[in-house]
Amino acid sequence: MNKRNSQARPARGLRWAARITGTLVAGLWLLVGITGAISEGFGPLDAESATMATLMVVSAVAVGVAWRREDTGGWLVVGCGLAHAVFALLAAEHNHLLAMSVMGLPLVVIGTLFLVTARLSGRQAVLQTKSIG
Repeated sequence: MNKRNSQARPARGLRWAARITGTLVAGLWLLVGITGAISEGFGPLDAESATMATLMVVSAVAVGVAWRREDTGGWLVVGCGLAHAVFALLAAEHNHLLAMSVMGLPLVVIGTLFLVTARLSGRQAVLQTKSIG
């Protein structure tokens, strides 16, 4: 087996894990938002609904950015996860920890996966350059 291929395999696997789970979570949030808007009507939004809608859209955009730029997008996804967690803390009436975990933790984990992938890819680029030169 080629040495470079065996070094690239962990980053490639993490990259696709982050991309797939990020897309699923962002898509789920958008689906929840769209179905909520349809069921409640497209009238004016209160502050809580507007904040949640903004978080959903920004999270989806952050995952999209992470597909192209894992480092920048990873930080954006982590930030969105933390924002979701803070929103859950403020908006939930009961079970704050559960609400924060459900809303924010998946995005924090996904963002961290993107950041780890970016770090591994950067190291692999350095290793490949050293092995060529």
